Amino acid sequence: MNVQNTVLCPQATLDVCNAIGRLMEFWGFKRNLGRIWTLLYLHPHPLTVQQIQEALVISSGASSMALQDLEHWGVAHRRWAPGERKDYWEAETDIWKMVTRVMNERERNWIREAMEVFDEGKQALLVIEKTQPDIGQLAQYQRTRVDILRLLATMGENLLIQLVQTGTINAAALKDLPTT
Repeated sequence: MNVQNTVLCPQATLDVCNAIGRLMEFWGFKRNLGRIWTLLYLHPHPLTVQQIQEALVISSGASSMALQDLEHWGVAHRRWAPGERKDYWEAETDIWKMVTRVMNERERNWIREAMEVFDEGKQALLVIEKTQPDIGQLAQYQRTRVDILRLLATMGENLLIQLVQTGTINAAALKDLPTT
């Protein structure tokens, strides 16, 4: 390891980068997204791609793909220095802005997709209920349960909207979900 890497990324910094990388992976993102964002966040000045690659020991392909994803999510920004040909990268530091963007663009989409599947499933179960008397009762039971799941998804979307708009949520309505 050269002196620049030692200064840029001591072991304690790598440990923090790796911890955030594991958390990001748990939340469904690629581990390197968290590692790179954290390195940028912990560094007082923008870094070049080469500095990122050397500090985190990642390939140019991995760093390039991760930086594109980070830029897409608005959590890393490309900067140019006059007279330089290299791109420099810095982290978005507004945590709330990052979290709410992910909630609006990713989690809400997942909820909406699930609600579409619930609606389609409910219609298919209704057809089964009417056309197949031998399993009609089961289909009716399952349709009632799908209604509850749809209600839960609607409440989840409303909670996300509430959280993004106000910074708080009131999840008390979840206690009142039907149990049958």
